Amino acid sequence: MPRGFTIVELLIVLGIAVLMAVAVTPIYSNLVPESDSTQVSSEIIQTIRIARARSVARLEDSSFGVKFLPNQYILYKGASYATGVPERTISLGSVFTLSTTLVADDINFSRGLGASNAGLIILSHQATGQKVIDVNQFGMVEVR
Repeated sequence: MPRGFTIVELLIVLGIAVLMAVAVTPIYSNLVPESDSTQVSSEIIQTIRIARARSVARLEDSSFGVKFLPNQYILYKGASYATGVPERTISLGSVFTLSTTLVADDINFSRGLGASNAGLIILSHQATGQKVIDVNQFGMVEVR
């Protein structure tokens, strides 16, 4: 009795493996950019919350804010971005762009209270579309 596989059996198994790989590829290719968008929006939210928490705590007796530029955002210390001191700059890379409805694309939290100007931050990804981050006048943040 011969042992092993015939060439036909091997070709059938190989064909099934190729079909499964072809079927899974579109699902996986959409999953990675969506995961990237979720991660970047979470990092933006975290930076906004850090700015608010530092302002409420009156850290270094200062207020803090976040300035949004098309491909980066900047955590800064001071009453405004123009007069403030940048503390951290985060670049987004070429697949993401930022836009806002905030005055001067800037959110600044009041020292002690954490109140801010309200507005939306729109994170756009070339493949997955947009995520909208809403900041209310009390400095609370949520993703729409």
